[in-house]
Amino acid sequence: MNISPMQNGNFRIIQEPFSENDVLYLQDLFLTPGVHQITVDSFSKVRIMINKILRSLHYHQKAACLTFVDLLLEPEICDITQVLIADDYLVSKDRLMLFFLDQFYFDFLWIEETPDLLTSIWYEQFQRHLSEFNFNRSIPIIKVSLKLD
Repeated sequence: MNISPMQNGNFRIIQEPFSENDVLYLQDLFLTPGVHQITVDSFSKVRIMINKILRSLHYHQKAACLTFVDLLLEPEICDITQVLIADDYLVSKDRLMLFFLDQFYFDFLWIEETPDLLTSIWYEQFQRHLSEFNFNRSIPIIKVSLKLD
């Protein structure tokens, strides 16, 4: 797994089993507000890792995931994609903004950036709202993408 950016702008490569320094770095990543990028081989593996870290930290009360990956999320993780679809928040830009005003009370977010998500019409607006409402400065947001071979 590659994690960026580090303070020097380089990537940090982390492999299981995690070293003590890796654990401390991941803890810092999961507690530090801002947008962080992780590159992985598999969404299922990173999801297991994220769930382990969230459970171990006992810090975040309301975590969420934005994903098109067809894997079940843990019951305590909000599936933002399902909320957006089920409550018709994707029918217009104004409705998407209402989601942020009415529903976005999360203290941790990870986004699984699949090709389908990256090309969806509303994802750019979603990211813009994260920035406009300063969530990118107030909560940890981890963007997860697949490693290109």
